[in-house]
Amino acid sequence: MGQARAAAYLVVPAVTLAVAVALLLAFATPRTLIAVRLWGGPTEGGHQAVRLQCVRRAVGVEDGVPLGDLVLRVGSTDLPCSCDERGYGEVQLGQQGPGPLALQVRQHQRTLAEGVAQVPAGEWLAGATRIPARLQASGSLPLRAELVGGALLLERQGLLRLQVPEELRAPGKLRFEGHGVEVLEQERSPLGLQVRLRPTFFTAQLTVKDAEGAGWEAALPVRMSGVAAEQLQLTAGELQAHLRSSTASPFAYVQVQDQRGRRAAQAVRLTPDGRGGAHGPLRLALAGLEPPAWLLTSTSPQPSLEGAIAWPLHPGEAPDGRVIPDRLWVDGMGPTLQQESGRLRRRLGAVGVVVLLGAVAEALLLFDRVRASRDAFRRHLERAGEEGDEQQLTEAHGGLRFAVAAALVLFGFAVIGALLVARLEG
Repeated sequence: MGQARAAAYLVVPAVTLAVAVALLLAFATPRTLIAVRLWGGPTEGGHQAVRLQCVRRAVGVEDGVPLGDLVLRVGSTDLPCSCDERGYGEVQLGQQGPGPLALQVRQHQRTLAEGVAQVPAGEWLAGATRIPARLQASGSLPLRAELVGGALLLERQGLLRLQVPEELRAPGKLRFEGHGVEVLEQERSPLGLQVRLRPTFFTAQLTVKDAEGAGWEAALPVRMSGVAAEQLQLTAGELQAHLRSSTASPFAYVQVQDQRGRRAAQAVRLTPDGRGGAHGPLRLALAGLEPPAWLLTSTSPQPSLEGAIAWPLHPGEAPDGRVIPDRLWVDGMGPTLQQESGRLRRRLGAVGVVVLLGAVAEALLLFDRVRASRDAFRRHLERAGEEGDEQQLTEAHGGLRFAVAAALVLFGFAVIGALLVARLEG
């Protein structure tokens, strides 16, 4: 009987720990989660483009994941789609009616995102940041300058439109001097001159003088990186351009925005040009475009003021560009995290019950062991004839042993409990 009790003192915590660890590993381990987020502009009707962001979450860290065989359901319409190796994809929606959009993304039988999107056009436009095309200049010459795209890219050609009085448009009337920028060529336009520039330094300044010495000066905004849209042509139903990135980015992300929404978007695969940059053709189908409109180019799927360049598609009406960040329509990761958290809580609760039962059993065994030791100590004192100090010594000896043993047991089970809490919160 004594040997069985002694074995139980060791077996109970060992079995409890083994069962808890097995349950943690087999049933309560956090899984890798896959979900899709949907981004877009206003949802008040018309032709819209929606961006898919396919994400994978493991141990609290998210990254993009390529996914194929996806189906985006908009109302009762199914649209095939996919995400590239960076975890992004674009889908062109057809003509949509007014009101919110019911959206769902599936991969086979698994739902990766589901919800209702409603973004009023006014709320979307309120997030716009204007990119001024008109340059702030000084001097006595009556010139007005607009820089197409709002900025120049380092070592890339850009176009400057100058409004020049009729008497100064003749060849040789104006002389151009660049500091940190090369003046490549000039050509006449209905309002004056178009000047092609290529910045060679990250600070650039352009000076214009006439034959009498009157001058005009303007600082030119230069960006270290970005995507230029060259040979831009807008025809009926299609936009064509050649994209040049100043960095060796594998993709250029473009979208067309007008006053009513995010009309079209595409991820364009680029080819390295051997000079540290990349380039590729753009052909983008357009429908329902209402001027003024802009083509946003960037190496990031989410356009930002620092990284995007706005190319006006109707420069005569709106020379200034603008950047409007995409709005989150549906977040598929949020519900997925909630479901996973509920699953872990239920399974970790079962593990906690096992640990609690093991702790109670071990406490009872320790209490029994302390009582047996106290009885044995009392009998020893009786045989030694020291009954006078029996009670005091017995209580002191037994209480100390019980306190030490209980502290050790509680420490062990507290460690297991801490692991459960950490796993639950992670």
